[in-house]
Amino acid sequence: MGTDKPTGSENLSQLFINKSVVEKVLLQTEKDLYPYFDGERLTKQMDQLRFEEVRDNLGSAIMEIDKGSSGELRSVLYRVDVPEREFIDKLGDSDYYGVLAEAILNRELKKVLFRLHYSPGDDS
Repeated sequence: MGTDKPTGSENLSQLFINKSVVEKVLLQTEKDLYPYFDGERLTKQMDQLRFEEVRDNLGSAIMEIDKGSSGELRSVLYRVDVPEREFIDKLGDSDYYGVLAEAILNRELKKVLFRLHYSPGDDS
């Protein structure tokens, strides 16, 4: 069997084709990471926005959170609902904050898609 399964980054970067979903993901991320992440500012640049830019921006916000009090990052990840194993397993990763950013974006995407799927009326 081949290993042609797309990575999380590839799945997330494909999301950037649907600007409406991207905007919802950014705003949900901003809501969950307030006051650390400015998703609204990024939505104003939607036409030229790239996944890597969002990932880097969010990774920087996570790094700032991590510089704060010792339990603050864990609290934020709990609020976003990122499984603890996803961030504990990656502690030694050289791109730790980028990996966390992807985990957060994946979780926020699931929240948005769930809401779109189960909301009355179709606003997709």
